[in-house]
Amino acid sequence: MRAAGRRAPALLALVSAALIVADTVTPLAPLRAFGSAVYGGLEDAASAGVRWASGERRLEELERENARLRADLQAARGTTPSPAQADGYRVVPAHVIGFGRDGTVTVDTGADAGVARDMTVFDGNGLVGRVLRSGPGTATVQLATASGASIGARLEGSREVGLVTGVPERGLLRLSLLNPSAEVKPGDRVVTLGSRDMRPYVPDVPIGTVVTVEPAPDALTRTALVRPFARFTALGLVTVVLGPQPDGAAVDASAGEGTTKAGDGDKGADRDGDRAADRAEGGSKKAKGA
Repeated sequence: MRAAGRRAPALLALVSAALIVADTVTPLAPLRAFGSAVYGGLEDAASAGVRWASGERRLEELERENARLRADLQAARGTTPSPAQADGYRVVPAHVIGFGRDGTVTVDTGADAGVARDMTVFDGNGLVGRVLRSGPGTATVQLATASGASIGARLEGSREVGLVTGVPERGLLRLSLLNPSAEVKPGDRVVTLGSRDMRPYVPDVPIGTVVTVEPAPDALTRTALVRPFARFTALGLVTVVLGPQPDGAAVDASAGEGTTKAGDGDKGADRDGDRAADRAEGGSKKAKGA
């Protein structure tokens, strides 16, 4: 009896252990383990997805902020790239904030910063266009490639005078030289001629490069297609020329390298340039009629 009493607790312990083992190996145990794995994995994946999406949004915000700060820093330093470093001119930076379907863009600088109609606009690559209208805080710029744009121009090397008009459907410009016998070839650089009182175009701003010379033996002008330097589909920071410096300095149209001179001689050169551009425009119209 005394031995049987000692075996009873041991037997109870064995039975308890057997029941515990049986519970862990029942048919439901694999299901419980599978559910724990699946739902635990889904929970981990969902948490990772939330963290990834949050990280992506944060990265996009940082990229936008970085781009804005770079543009603001460039504008604040006054280092907006320009064809002639804007020597002799008062300029103001502006950001393109909208693109129109009529060959125009909207910039975030307007009349309150001194921007007015018929002011030259360029970027670090070359001529962009002219201010079409200006209001408080914004201005509309007509692109050089717009169908209604016409720009007095010169060949940078020979200084032959002509008129540049837009060819919007091809993203190119057409140069009509006043001299029908003028020598022009692919690769020649075209720059602005300059207007009276520097409006709408200041002189010697790079426009583009000749890509094709159009054969027209009986025409009154020599024409060529020009690929513009400015990337009109990717405009960002631009510069608006407000006018010459208060001391009267202005870019010399005959210097060719963006040097500056003061005096009335330049104004006379601008008037001659205007008359030459008018003749080029008239010749271009006659050529089209022919």
